Amino acid sequence: MDVTVVTITCLVNKARRRWLKECIDSVLRQKGVEFEYIIVDNGSTLDIPPPWLADRRIKYLKMKRKGRSYASNTGTKAGCGKYRCFVADDDYLLGTDSLAVRFRLAEDHPRVSLLWTNGYKVSETGKKLHEFKNSGPITGRDLIARGGLINGTSAMMNRELWLKFPLNPRYTTAEEFDQQIRLSKWSEDNGYRFQYFPEYHTVVNRTHRGQGSKNLTKAQKQMRQDMKENGKRLFGMK
Repeated sequence: MDVTVVTITCLVNKARRRWLKECIDSVLRQKGVEFEYIIVDNGSTLDIPPPWLADRRIKYLKMKRKGRSYASNTGTKAGCGKYRCFVADDDYLLGTDSLAVRFRLAEDHPRVSLLWTNGYKVSETGKKLHEFKNSGPITGRDLIARGGLINGTSAMMNRELWLKFPLNPRYTTAEEFDQQIRLSKWSEDNGYRFQYFPEYHTVVNRTHRGQGSKNLTKAQKQMRQDMKENGKRLFGMK
């Protein structure tokens, strides 16, 4: 198996049901690579329609709601692909070669521990807003300094390496930020690197109400600060 794709679905309103269909359909359209698609139902009220469940590439895991980190770890463990990528239930893959492009990049760059590509932001209604605002290559120190994280939906990494650095279940926001800091330190110590490929557009992220730093609780803001401070200690930064 080449690629394990994971989607987590939680609370589903009318709009999110529509977005989830778009997400799932975009994954099932992929060609040029052998993949499995693991959908983790993290305590939602959703019933996956039978036509999707009949697709042999889909593995549907129903569980009690335990947080996105736990659900993501569970879905990744259930897979067997060489590489792992994530698609949020309100995002979708571009075209039919989104997985194949990233798979080839990963195969061609074996010393890249985490790769990610360009993509587009769209509104709730699907209106294109702008390209991603990323830069690369990037180090763990860069991540910590800017307090931001690499776009998870456009990323791909070795699944076994992902399991070596799973998401920390105690974090309920920006979980990948903590993971990426830990992975970047290991990469630096072992001759690997992160790399961004801006020439490829492989995914679409949807922007909607309820997202962004303005909607974080006091506890979630503290979590982000804790991640940053832990990263500074890990890299010996002041």
